[in-house]
Amino acid sequence: MMTEGHISNLKCKACSREFPTFVFVADTDMATSGMMSITVVSSHNIILLCQRTPVSDAQCEASVASRIGEECKAVPLLRSADRHIPSDDFQEFMRNYVPPELFYRCIHCGGEATPVSEQTKEEFTQKHKITVLED
Repeated sequence: MMTEGHISNLKCKACSREFPTFVFVADTDMATSGMMSITVVSSHNIILLCQRTPVSDAQCEASVASRIGEECKAVPLLRSADRHIPSDDFQEFMRNYVPPELFYRCIHCGGEATPVSEQTKEEFTQKHKITVLED
């Protein structure tokens, strides 16, 4: 299972609670197809899994919760908002590029959460666990 990526620490705009999610990183979208990050609600540990057959977030959450005995939630990307100024000149575009603002679903209240910081897997695992589950 491919587990390249980093931890994005998110903060909900509605309830102000913070929680982590794992962001998979690969050269192509196909390389991360079926990969899912689920956050354990009580401990903020992270479960990584690869779904060979497509299932809903709710089905994944229920399956993982029954395996580990704790409530867990998927953290889907809800939307993104561009923040850069378009340009016809590629060099100018690259100089002025600002990544889009990302909005995720809060695991606590269902509101919108945005990234507040990033951590490497090594930094995250100093206090929390990342568990890889196979299908």
